[in-house]
Amino acid sequence: MFSSETDQSKGGRKSKRHGKRYLDDGDDEADLEAIVFGKKVSGRNVDKKQSKKSGNKKNKESTEVSDRKTVRFFEDRVGSKDEIIGESNVKEQRKAAWTDDDDEIEVNEAIHDEDKLPRKVQTNDRYKDYLESKFKELNETPKWSLSKKDEKCVDSSDDEDDDLERTVGNLLSKTDSLPKDHLNIKRCENLNAQKPFKTLVSSVQFHPSSTVALVASPTGTVNLFQVDGKTNARIQTVHFEKFELEKTRFTPDGEQLIVGSKMQKGHYFYYDMIAGKIVRVPFMKGKELFSLRNFIVSSDGKYIVSQGKCGSVHIIANKSKEIVMDFKMNGEVSSFTFNEDCDKLLTHGNEGKVYVWDVRNNRRCLHRFVDQGCINGTSIAISPNRQYLTAGSDAGVVNVYNYNDVLSKTDPIPAKTLMNLTTEITGLKFNHTSELLAMCSSHKAESIRCVHFPTKTVFSNFPKFGSTYKNITEVDISLNSGYLAFGTNRGNVHLFRMIHFNDY
Repeated sequence: MFSSETDQSKGGRKSKRHGKRYLDDGDDEADLEAIVFGKKVSGRNVDKKQSKKSGNKKNKESTEVSDRKTVRFFEDRVGSKDEIIGESNVKEQRKAAWTDDDDEIEVNEAIHDEDKLPRKVQTNDRYKDYLESKFKELNETPKWSLSKKDEKCVDSSDDEDDDLERTVGNLLSKTDSLPKDHLNIKRCENLNAQKPFKTLVSSVQFHPSSTVALVASPTGTVNLFQVDGKTNARIQTVHFEKFELEKTRFTPDGEQLIVGSKMQKGHYFYYDMIAGKIVRVPFMKGKELFSLRNFIVSSDGKYIVSQGKCGSVHIIANKSKEIVMDFKMNGEVSSFTFNEDCDKLLTHGNEGKVYVWDVRNNRRCLHRFVDQGCINGTSIAISPNRQYLTAGSDAGVVNVYNYNDVLSKTDPIPAKTLMNLTTEITGLKFNHTSELLAMCSSHKAESIRCVHFPTKTVFSNFPKFGSTYKNITEVDISLNSGYLAFGTNRGNVHLFRMIHFNDY
């Protein structure tokens, strides 16, 4: 006994040191718990009595808090509007992948030392709920945390938003019409800057589906360029030996180049862009030889229409390359165009009348009307929206008609007469939205104008005053109206970017 007391007294100082070290470790653990669980950090200078008293109080409070958490958790479960708890009807709930004891910590325990709490936050709310709501304010709910049902709802909502955006986008695009007072247009590098011709440009046309354009000359050469508005790189050259090119056109599928000449009779050529070869096509009927000098290709790709002699028009099946029908006007034919459905062909000529032909059914003349004030018609075009028909004459006059009027009346009154050019109209081209008409004449320098629709007014800022484009031989507009191009008698093709239209 004595020995034991002696040992204890001897080791008293040592025990105190060990006790102090033990208390320090306990305080460190308490500090760690406080950081993790949000409890107050215990001071290291608290004496043993306070520590013991505080410890007893904490144990008691811990029990009360634990009980309160249990009760609160049960109340949350019972009080939920989405759940009905009964003896025989209990909804299945998704089980959490793990359980975290910290989820039940209250806000006042986690941020007790804050002087001011965020609005709409109560001190007895669960800290987990507070963090979740804060996260949702700043971020979208991650899909991995959703049930399959909720995920479908989110996807459905996203689809509805996409549909709404598409609908509104279409509405906006429809109301975003071309301004009438000023044509926002920018000069680009010449389309054929890498390979200009030394002679006139006979044909200019944009590809029907890709960012490619053709430029042809009477020398028998056709160059293809990649249209970017900057360098317009030349990508291919096709040469037709001893064949003076009058006109060159893409087929609507973009797979062939058809070339015609007024000098050569009995045949024409097409270039197969897929196979990369030139094909010679006989062009005759019986012993009579024809030349493919002035022609068009229907937008559905079924027919090629060629100007013949003495008012005749030859209709060629594009697939078989054979003449399938002929039409004949009283006067000479100078221009023709298909309607949007390609079931009617309209022809214009030197008697000042326009003929409407039925191509698919009875193959006869359905109707004809007088082009008011016209003696010799030289050009004709129908707007893609089927609202307007424009007819140009050798006097430089362009009459604009309502399309329905010309199909039902023999002497329709023009909705507008454009007299901005003074020489023979050789080119009329609508853009894809029918908001712009480009008209040109090859008989006088700088004779090109752009007309706004539906106001039918001419843009005053194009061409720019003082421009020296020389004589314009042909004009074309790209698929989605992003570019306008015209060839000249100097071998150049001027390219312009129409800023209003976003696409090529």
